[in-house]
Amino acid sequence: MGRNQREGVREEVKQVPKQEGLKHRDSRFELLRIAAMLMIVLGHFATQSGIFSELRGASYHAFYYFISLGPRIGVDLFVMIGAWFLSDSDFRARRLLDLYLRLFLYCVPITILGKLFLPDVGAEALVRGILPFSGSPLWFVSCYIMLLMAGPLLNYALSFRLLTERLILTGLVLICLIPTFTLRNDYFFLGEEIWFMLLYLLTGYLKRSLRGDYPGERTWEGRFLSRLIIRRAGIAYLLSAACYLSLFFFGLFVSDVLLPAFPALSAGLKDGLNLAFYFVNMNMLPAFLCALFLFEGVLGSRVHYSRFINFLGRKTFTVYILHQIPALLPSIWLLLFRTGSWGASPFSPFFTALIPAALFAAAIVLDLVYAEPLLSVLARSGFYRRAERWMQSFFGKPDERSAS
Repeated sequence: MGRNQREGVREEVKQVPKQEGLKHRDSRFELLRIAAMLMIVLGHFATQSGIFSELRGASYHAFYYFISLGPRIGVDLFVMIGAWFLSDSDFRARRLLDLYLRLFLYCVPITILGKLFLPDVGAEALVRGILPFSGSPLWFVSCYIMLLMAGPLLNYALSFRLLTERLILTGLVLICLIPTFTLRNDYFFLGEEIWFMLLYLLTGYLKRSLRGDYPGERTWEGRFLSRLIIRRAGIAYLLSAACYLSLFFFGLFVSDVLLPAFPALSAGLKDGLNLAFYFVNMNMLPAFLCALFLFEGVLGSRVHYSRFINFLGRKTFTVYILHQIPALLPSIWLLLFRTGSWGASPFSPFFTALIPAALFAAAIVLDLVYAEPLLSVLARSGFYRRAERWMQSFFGKPDERSAS
């Protein structure tokens, strides 16, 4: 990479204001956020709808296996995008409250309606919908809220280069490399929250390194991590595509050749996973590198500012919530999108592509006529303001606490 290109990347990073990064939406990241949500929605559809049992022909099986690999890679991308901006921002209680209220406003009413009108909504789905912190399939929002709470501590750690480098390397060894090469994902004992924090530190470190915030001689830890930084966008995109295609072809080989011959290969994997899907877990090395290289490719790209892209990017959390409310699974695929009526059709990939479009349209309408007006009213309530002040005092910086 030439000197001028390196300086160009560094200048683009410097253009992001330290305390105003979230106010100035960059269409590059919003486009990546949309792409990540498409990966998540399409992957969830492929794995939750039962469409594999409807398919006729190897090419259709390969297509749906291809899109089924995306959700955990999309999750890594979501965390990296958020961390890119949050790592330069002070804690804002309003951001956390608005996210949880949005989750609550969609989950609770839809769960109650589902209990009334859908026959297969059990007690577990009811509890998970009314108390969205209670676990999957809405685990991502819960973990992201916890990441927001940990943000001030992580930002403090990022001010110490050597500490950050050692935390990143230790985390990568413990919860990425060891599980990948031992085929035992129960080494992932620290949970999704710790993985999110590791991605946060890595993304914040990447941003500060590109911006030149870590002057002085590099340590061996820094020299090692610098090898993960790909500044040329084209190379980063190619590496990301190579990781994804490797996962795809390896998975096809495992599912079609290896496991039929040696079914015991999946016996030691946790949570009912099989070897064909093992390496697409978000903490596995191939999936992690796929997300990292794609993110770095976006960093080195130029996308013209687009109000439409930025508008759609703001709807991605709503899309995630809508398609993973426990009371609607699997009914959203079987009843609403009627998978059984077109799953065996030769046009099934076309109908599948319409699903995220329908979810984005629903998110736009529901946010406009329901969630946004209610959030605006709640934000003016005394309870909201007291909760905001308390959370700002508890999680904010010392000067912010005294000011409040």
